[in-house]
Amino acid sequence: MAIQISGTTVVNNSRQLQNIASVDSTTKTNLVSGLISGTNNSGASIKGDGSGGIFFAGEQVGVDSEYNSGTGSYTVPSGANYVKVFVTGGGAGGGGANACSTSWFQSGGGGAGGTMIGFYAVTAGDTISYSVGGAGAGGVGQSNGTAGSNSTLSKSGTTFATGGGGNASSFSTGGTGGSATHSGMVSTSAQTGGAGQNGGAEASFKGGNGGTSYYGNGGNGGHYTHGSSPLGVSRGAGGGGAGIHTCSNRNGAAGQGGKIVIQAWTAVG
Repeated sequence: MAIQISGTTVVNNSRQLQNIASVDSTTKTNLVSGLISGTNNSGASIKGDGSGGIFFAGEQVGVDSEYNSGTGSYTVPSGANYVKVFVTGGGAGGGGANACSTSWFQSGGGGAGGTMIGFYAVTAGDTISYSVGGAGAGGVGQSNGTAGSNSTLSKSGTTFATGGGGNASSFSTGGTGGSATHSGMVSTSAQTGGAGQNGGAEASFKGGNGGTSYYGNGGNGGHYTHGSSPLGVSRGAGGGGAGIHTCSNRNGAAGQGGKIVIQAWTAVG
C-alpha cells in the first residue's frame, strides 16, 4: 500500500519512509504521530490514526517478546519509542453433558478470548507490566464450563490494552467471544474472539466446537463423548463441549490460555 502526500509517495509497500528529503518537517512529524491523512494506491482515503490500517513508517527493534502465562514486566529497549502489542485473553471451557436431563445431552463450546493489537508510545527504559489470562475449565457432567481470564498490559499503573477472556457456554448455547479494548493506543485492531458453537449444531448428541481465536481453531465438540481442548498453538481458543445419549457424565474441555506479544519499534522521521 502506498501513501501519497501532496503527490509525493512517502510510504510504498513497506514500513519505511520513501523520498523523505522531499517531505517537510511538519509533515514528517505528523506522519510519525499518526495524524496525517493520505491515499492508498487505489485512491482510497486512509488516515494515520488507524482507520486506514496505516499508522507510521518505522522498523522493529530486536525480536518479539512472547508470554504465554503468568505475570511479569517488560523493559523498553534503547532506540524504541513505540511498542506494538498483541494481547489475547484466555479461552473458555466447553460445557459438560449428561443425558439424565434433556438440557445437558449436548453442551455448547467455550468462547475464544479477544485480541487487542496496536501501537503505544513509550520511552526507552519504560517498564510495562503484563498479565496473561488463564484458560477456563471444562464442565463436568451437568455443568457449564468457566470463562477465560483477561490478558492485560499496563504502564505506570494504567492499563492500555486488554484482551478479554472468552465466555462460558450456557447449556447447549455456545459461549460468546471475549472483547478487546485499549486506552491511548493508535493504529488499533480490536478483534472479538470467536463464539463457541451451539451443541447439536452438527449432529444430535454432539457438543459444540470451541470458538476460534486470533491464533487458531477451538477444540472439537465431543460426539457421545468428552469435548477436546484446542491445540497448544491455538492460544486463547475455546474448549469443545461434551455430548452423550446415556445417563452418565461426559466432560467439556478446557480452553487454551491467552498470549501476549510485545514488539519494540522506532518511528522513522
